Amino acid sequence: MYFTIHSPEPCLILSMEESGEFIRAASKVIRHGLTDKYKAQLIEEAGDVVACLYLLESHDIILPRPEFRQMCRVSC
Repeated sequence: MYFTIHSPEPCLILSMEESGEFIRAASKVIRHGLTDKYKAQLIEEAGDVVACLYLLESHDIILPRPEFRQMCRVSC
């Protein structure tokens, strides 16, 4: 995928896909409980969503949020 400010669609498509995977992982936790297996999947997918947020910020699609950066430094 080629990411550019003039064509934000690839960044948005990737973000949609990763968000969907996070939703599926969260749904498994709700259905099966927070076992080590499902917790690991949830953490991995959450990390991918955070990476997408950074990607969207770096391409000026969304504005950086200082409070998010602070939260991430504390808990990530």
